[in-house]
Amino acid sequence: DGFNLKSTILDFSTFDKRHTSHEISRILTTKLKELNILHKVIRVTCDGASNMVRAVGDLNLESGRLWCVAHRLHLTVTNASGFWIKKSGDENICIDEAENVTDSTDDHEEEMLDCDSLQPLDRMEINVKSRWNSTFCMIDSFLVLREVIERLLNSKHHLPLKSKAITKLAELKLTSDDWAILSQLHFVLQPFFHATKVMSGRPYPSIGFAFDVLMRLKGVLQDHPPQKNSIVKRLKQLLLTKLLFYFESDNEQLYLLKVSGL
Repeated sequence: DGFNLKSTILDFSTFDKRHTSHEISRILTTKLKELNILHKVIRVTCDGASNMVRAVGDLNLESGRLWCVAHRLHLTVTNASGFWIKKSGDENICIDEAENVTDSTDDHEEEMLDCDSLQPLDRMEINVKSRWNSTFCMIDSFLVLREVIERLLNSKHHLPLKSKAITKLAELKLTSDDWAILSQLHFVLQPFFHATKVMSGRPYPSIGFAFDVLMRLKGVLQDHPPQKNSIVKRLKQLLLTKLLFYFESDNEQLYLLKVSGL
C-alpha cells in the first residue's frame, strides 16, 4: 500500500556490429556497471536465441535467466496453428492482388460498398510474423469487417482491375465454412490474446503470476465441453502440445517460473 509501480527504461543501446553473444554481454556488463546494479540483478528475461542465452550466461550473475513468456506464447500459437508456412509463388501473387484491391477501395468505397449504414470500424489488422497477437487481431478484424469484405468481393467486377486479377480475387472469396473456421480460431486464440496482454503489461511486475497464467491456459486447452465441435477440440490439442513443449520441457525454466510466483 502507498506505492505506485512504474516500469522505466533505464538505458537503450543499438548495435552497429553483429549481434554476437560476446558483444551483447559486453554492452550489458558496461551498462549494469554504470548503473551500479551488476550484482543486484535477480532475474534476466530474454528470448531463447542462442546468442542471448550465451550472453546472459557470460555475465556470471547470481541470478536465473528466464525466458520471455509472451514470446513463447507467440511461438506456441504460430507453430501449433501452422502459420507462416512458406507460400508458393502463385499464392503470393494472389495475396499481392488482394492487397492491391484493398488499397484501391479507398477511392471507390462510397459507390461500391455503400457502407454508410455500418458502424465506424478500424482498419484491417495485418498478420505479422514477429508481432505478438497479430494473428488473433487479424482474425478479429476480419470477423468485425465481414460485411464489408463480402460486399467488396461481390463487387469485384466493378473494380478497375484486369480480368486476371479479378479471377484471382474470386479464388480468395471466403465460403461460409471459411468464416466458421475463422470464428472457431478466434474462440480458441482469445485466451492467448488476453494472456499475452497480461504478460506484457508495463505498470506492474508480471513475473510473479506468469506460472499461474500458464496453468490457466493449460486448463482452458484441456477443457473439452461436449457441445464444442471437432475443429475446436483439434485446435486445442495442437495448442496444448506446443504449450507443453515450450513451457514444460525445460525443468529449470519451469522451476524459475514457479519460485518467481511465490
